[in-house]
Amino acid sequence: MVRDTNKQSHGSRTNRRSFLKKSGVLGTGAAVMLAGCSSNEGIQGTADSTPGEVDLSGTKITYWNVFGAQSRAATRFAQNIVNRVSARTGAQIEVDYTLPAAVVLEKWRNAFDQGNQPVIYDSSTALDVSFFDRERLTPYSELPAGPGRDTPLDPAAWEGIQDILSVMKGGIFDKYGGDIWELPVQFHVFSPFIARKDHFDAAGLDFESDFPPDDYEHLIEVATTLQEDGPGDVGFQIYGNAGDVMDTILPLWPLNRAGEQEGHVLGPDWKTVNFDNDVWKQATRDYVDIFREHGLSNDNTPNEADETAVPAISNGTWSMSQPSYTIHPNLVQNAPDMMSDGTIQWAPSWSFDGNPSGLISITGSFGITSAPPGADEREWRKKQMVAVELVNEFLKESNQMRVPENTGQLPARSDLHDQLERKAHNGISAQLEMFNTNAKPFIAHQNALFMYYTGTIQHFQNALRGQISPEEACDRAAADTRDQLGL
Repeated sequence: MVRDTNKQSHGSRTNRRSFLKKSGVLGTGAAVMLAGCSSNEGIQGTADSTPGEVDLSGTKITYWNVFGAQSRAATRFAQNIVNRVSARTGAQIEVDYTLPAAVVLEKWRNAFDQGNQPVIYDSSTALDVSFFDRERLTPYSELPAGPGRDTPLDPAAWEGIQDILSVMKGGIFDKYGGDIWELPVQFHVFSPFIARKDHFDAAGLDFESDFPPDDYEHLIEVATTLQEDGPGDVGFQIYGNAGDVMDTILPLWPLNRAGEQEGHVLGPDWKTVNFDNDVWKQATRDYVDIFREHGLSNDNTPNEADETAVPAISNGTWSMSQPSYTIHPNLVQNAPDMMSDGTIQWAPSWSFDGNPSGLISITGSFGITSAPPGADEREWRKKQMVAVELVNEFLKESNQMRVPENTGQLPARSDLHDQLERKAHNGISAQLEMFNTNAKPFIAHQNALFMYYTGTIQHFQNALRGQISPEEACDRAAADTRDQLGL
């Protein structure tokens, strides 16, 4: 094994043993946010209803569901919750499961402008900011109270989501007037390591000390040994697919190394573009070198998607990678025995010198829409009450405890995190370790879609193809982003 001594070390990181010993549990109530005064004034209950209750039977709403597209388990999970709310309220909830957020946001905007909108949707908060105004969304402070309650959310649920709301407020909502525009029910942290323990054993590696790798140099050393001496074909797979190149590994490594100021795509003031700084250029060079210099990823790398990790890790083609945790339910389905006995294991990403270990994606954040022009305000208020009940159902303790295995995410309610079962695959432990290690949300700029999915990715893909250097890719991404943002 040859260690590349030209690469720089990035300081201390959390080791595997300390990660496995930590519970990774946040205290509740990290932020104090007051629920606004919600009212159902003007909506009459039925003759046999208790004060504050409203007859919602026959009320029709449309729900655009995004997270269900991740797996069949996620779809079933969402549908079961919808069925329970429909049965309890008598409301009719029509669900559209066919809308992946990053692809359709422009279509969503057009649909909203034409008055063709759902009553409720779930999506990824960092990409939804163009909806954050009262013409499109009703903020939490103005939502109707739920039947039999004085507030929209159940008090236990409201208290339980304060930690993730604090992240959303400081990193997102404060940039858009401070209102709570969306309500989280789940989130995950990009991107943990995953590996086949049996491959480490076969290659003569010490799994306890070699996984996760200590730093980039150790990663190259371990991946090379896995590929040369282990049973797999790929030592460490990276991703070049349009939907993954800028939302799995590459945007995380600069953050691990340098923190928010220089490691995020934008500086904290959102006026500084970081793509062409030294941190990003070195991280991009390291990323591309895994494929082009060291040959540790497969020939399809410029087009590879992280969903491929499910069959490739399951069948042993790949030994190690760093995909989104949202593939977890499909891994459990594909390789149940290897997940349950720890043959396949997750581990947290790096954190150097106290910098963030992960990027938080609130991919399960619910927006409740305002009445479109011409709609009956009273009837729309009832529709919103059904939507509020849907969020409350997702936030019930019993449903929150089912989130990890069904959707590959963490419950939004951090008061329940210490009750989550730790399993041999270490998925929950890895996600909580990353969340607790100063994790930060994706940049929630109006042009986030451009920066992460549509405007810069071709440059990084071209670097993976060898058409331009990694440094040139960073320069071009920075120039395009400055033009897009008018900087």
